[in-house]
Amino acid sequence: MVTKISTLTDKTKSIRTAIANFQDRAKRVEVRLMVVEDRLNMVSDRDRELLCLRDKVTGLEYQSHRDNVCFFGFTEHAEGTGIRGFLKGLLPSLSGLVFTLPLEIQRVHHLGPARPITPECPHPIITCFIRHEQVMQLLSPARSHGPYDQEGHTLCIAEGFSKEITDRRKAFLAFRPRLGRMDIKFRLFKLAQM
Repeated sequence: MVTKISTLTDKTKSIRTAIANFQDRAKRVEVRLMVVEDRLNMVSDRDRELLCLRDKVTGLEYQSHRDNVCFFGFTEHAEGTGIRGFLKGLLPSLSGLVFTLPLEIQRVHHLGPARPITPECPHPIITCFIRHEQVMQLLSPARSHGPYDQEGHTLCIAEGFSKEITDRRKAFLAFRPRLGRMDIKFRLFKLAQM
């Protein structure tokens, strides 16, 4: 009986040691899990920060776009007294688009210097929109459709002239006589594509 008790006490001690070792391992696993959870939280925080920064960069890219659209072919003074209201009413009906938000025009004006009004050479109208998405909504069907017919006049819609494109066109003017002397045929398309 004494031997049985001593074996029981030995087994109990070994079980206690095994339990202590198991508790020690469980604590280590807990610590590792806490470290992993902290790192996962840091990664998810960084992901949120990256998404936020990506949205900011996208916003800055949209803001850096020149959201100008040129309209060629309107008769002079077709807009009456308010160009902005005229375009807001005409554009959805002209292109057949449904804008989810109302058109927001930052500024609108005629291009070019003042000159005598003739029906043959109307001033182009340039419009700066606030929302880049609306510019893309307007330009993509204009590219695929081509010129529109508006009250018997051909109306073209194109991206606005940026300073860079205007400078390129001016720089090209010096080469035109040389190309003509060499019998090279050329043509400048809108927005300085050759």
